[in-house]
Amino acid sequence: MTTRTMAAQAEVREALVALLTEFEGLPLAAISLCAIYTNRIELTLHSINSTFADFEAWREALRIPSGAVETRTFDQTLALQAEGSLLGSTVELVAYGPLLSAIATETVAA
Repeated sequence: MTTRTMAAQAEVREALVALLTEFEGLPLAAISLCAIYTNRIELTLHSINSTFADFEAWREALRIPSGAVETRTFDQTLALQAEGSLLGSTVELVAYGPLLSAIATETVAA
């Protein structure tokens, strides 16, 4: 078995640098690189108010069509996911936030 090194992610390096420099005015996101899919970057955002404005800002900047966004629900959480590309690398954009019904329940309880 051969040990893979960081050199395997050389392809994603340019895209990572572009995210950090060309998009520095966008909302803060967690950035993850994958050791299995070495040309993939994941940007993860967490929304506390369910507007998902940060996700939309990134989606537009990466020119990901709105029709490419997939939604999933888990209990009282909504997840948005979309994929785009940047300099030959895949960028997966993911956001988590409360469902509107969860926010309404909290507001009524207060």
